[in-house]
Amino acid sequence: MLMKWLQAREYQVLAAILLVAALHGLFYIMLVPPWQHYDEPTHFEYVWMVANKGELPTPGEYDWDFRADLVRSMLAHKFYWNLPKPDPDDLSVVPAGLTLPQLDDPPLYYLLASLPLQMLQDAPLDSQLVAARQISLLLLLVSLIAAWGTVREITAPDSLWRFLIPLTMALLPGFVDLMTAVNNDVGAVAVFSLFLWGCARLFQRGPSVLNVAWVLLAAVASFYTKSTAFVALPFAGVAMVLGFLRGPLRPLAWGLILGGGALGVLALMYWQEPANWYRASMQAAPVRAAHPAAPVGQHVLRLNTAAPDSPVWLPSLAQALPSDWAASLGNRTLTFGFWIWAQPNTLQGESFQIRSPEVNIDKETSFRQVTISGQPQFFAFSVTTGEAPSRIWVSIDPRLQNQPQAPLIFIDGLVLVEGEFPEVQAPQFDDPEGTEGTWGGVPFRNLLRNPSAERTWPAFRVAVDNFIARRLPNNVRPSMLLYSLFDLESSGGYYAFTAGNLLDTFWGKFGWNHVSLPRPQVAYPLLGLLSVVGFLGAVFYPYGRSRNLPVDALLFFALVLAAVWGAALARGVIFLFVENPFIPAARYAYPAIIPTLLLIVAGWFGLAGYLSNWTRIPAYFWYIVYLLAFIIFDAVSLWGIVRFYQAIPG
Repeated sequence: MLMKWLQAREYQVLAAILLVAALHGLFYIMLVPPWQHYDEPTHFEYVWMVANKGELPTPGEYDWDFRADLVRSMLAHKFYWNLPKPDPDDLSVVPAGLTLPQLDDPPLYYLLASLPLQMLQDAPLDSQLVAARQISLLLLLVSLIAAWGTVREITAPDSLWRFLIPLTMALLPGFVDLMTAVNNDVGAVAVFSLFLWGCARLFQRGPSVLNVAWVLLAAVASFYTKSTAFVALPFAGVAMVLGFLRGPLRPLAWGLILGGGALGVLALMYWQEPANWYRASMQAAPVRAAHPAAPVGQHVLRLNTAAPDSPVWLPSLAQALPSDWAASLGNRTLTFGFWIWAQPNTLQGESFQIRSPEVNIDKETSFRQVTISGQPQFFAFSVTTGEAPSRIWVSIDPRLQNQPQAPLIFIDGLVLVEGEFPEVQAPQFDDPEGTEGTWGGVPFRNLLRNPSAERTWPAFRVAVDNFIARRLPNNVRPSMLLYSLFDLESSGGYYAFTAGNLLDTFWGKFGWNHVSLPRPQVAYPLLGLLSVVGFLGAVFYPYGRSRNLPVDALLFFALVLAAVWGAALARGVIFLFVENPFIPAARYAYPAIIPTLLLIVAGWFGLAGYLSNWTRIPAYFWYIVYLLAFIIFDAVSLWGIVRFYQAIPG
C-alpha cells in the first residue's frame, strides 16, 4: 500500500524531501556563526574577488582593504576567541584563518557562489557570506536530486531506496553542515553526484547523445571544481566502456577495465626505490645507486641537490620510525651518524658546506652544517628526546640557503641508536644492510630500517610521478601513497587515526573539526558501530537490497567508493614528515556520498529485514525508527553547535 502511494506520488515525495533539506540547511546557515567552516574566510575571499573584480583572481593577488574588513568581521564574530587577535590595520603577519589561500583552486564553484554578491557589494561581509551560503544550499538540493535520479535508474519502480538515500542525505548533520558552507567541497559533491547520475543512465539506457554528453560534461565540470572530484575523469572512461559494451559484451568490458587497468598501472611502476625511504626529490635518476666507495653494503642514497622537491616543503628523502618505537624512547639520548660525500666533478673546489641529514622529534629538528669532499666522511651528533615523543623521523634536505649550486651527493650507512656513542669514531656494522654492529666497542641495533639502501620497494616511474605531481593537490608525488602502503609499520598509526576522523566527521563534527557532538566519548563510538553494522549488513544480508539491482552499476559504485575514500584516507600521508601533520576529514570523501549511503543504508535495512522475518515485526516499524532516530540526531547536533558557540566568551 505504502509503495503504491509513493510510486504514484513520486515527485511530490521528492519535493517534500527537498523541502526538508532546505529547512535543515537554513538552520545551519543561520546557526553556524560566520567564518566557522573549514577555510571559509579564504573560500569567501575567492568568491568576493570574482564578484568585485569581474574576473578570476591570480594566485598571490589580494585586496588588502578587503582582507582588513574580513579580519574585522572575524573579530566581531569571535573567530579569534582562542587565538591571538590580529590587528586589521597591520596584516604584515598573515593571521590565522587566512594562511591557506584558495586562489589557485579551480573556478567553477566560485563563479556560481559569486552571483548573488554582485548585487550585494555594499552589504556587510557577513550578509554577503549568508548569500553565498545559500548558493551552497541550492547545490545541496541539486545533489539530492542527483541521488534520487541515480538510485531511480538502478532500482525497480517499487523500491524505497530512491527516497531513502536522498532523505538520509537531507538529514545527515555532517553532510548538511558542509553543504551550507562557502567551500568548493560543495561544488565537488554536486557535480560528482550529477556525474554518477549520468553514469547510471548510460549503464541502464545505453549510449545516446544526451547520456554521453551528460557524462563527459559532468566529468569536465568536476575537473573545474575541485581535485576531490578529478576522479570523474578516469571513471568517465570506465562509464563509456560499460555504456557501449552492453549485454553479452559486459564481461569483455570488465576484462578491459580491470585487466587493462591493472596492467597499465604495473607498466607505470618499477622496483628500484630504496625501501622505507619516502622520496620528494624530482630528480630524473633513481635515488638508490650502486657505488664502489659505499662504506656499508653495495648501494648508497644519491641526491641531485639541484633538482626540486615536490611538494617544495617536504625534504628530499625521509624515513619515519614506527610510532610504537618513538613512544618507547622518552627522555633518552640518541646518537645519529652517517657517511656523506659528493661526486667529485660536481664540487666547486675541494669541499662544500651542506646541511647534514636531520633528526626530527615532534617539533624539534637537529642537524649540523658539515663540510663534505669527494671522499666518504663520517659525521655524528647526539640528540635528546622529550618526555613522551609521538613522532621521530630522519630527513635529508642538504641545501643551505643562499649558497651556490650544490653538488651531487651520496649518503650511506645512516645510523640512529639509543644511547651516547663516540661522535668521532665510525661504527662497525655486522651485516651489509647496516642493521646492527658495534660502536666504540659497544653493540647496538640500528633504529633506522634499510639505512644503506640495500633493499628496494615499488614506485611509479619518475617521469610519470613528476607529471602527475604537477596536477595533484599539494603537488604530491603518487609514489608517496605506495610508500605508505608498503610501510604500514610507520604509516599504520596515521591511517588508523585518519580512518577514525573520517568516520567521526562523516556523521557530524562541525566548525573547523573542533565542535564535537555532545557526549563525544559515547556518540562517536556508537556511530562507528552503526557504520560497521551497516557495512556488514550490506555484505551478508540480502533483504535490504532492492530487487534486480544491476551488478555492473554496483561494481562501478564499489570502484568509486574505493577511489574516493582511498584518496581521502591517503590525502594527509605526505604530512608524516612535517611538524604539524594534517588529518583529513570526510569532506574529501563526500563526492561519493550516494554510493556510501547506498551501502550503509542497504545494510541497515538488510538487517532489519532479517529481524522482521525472525520476529514478525512489520517492515514499516523500522522506517519509523529510522526517521525518529535521525530527527533526534539532528536536534542533538544543532543543540550541540548552538551550545558550543554560546559558551564562547565575549
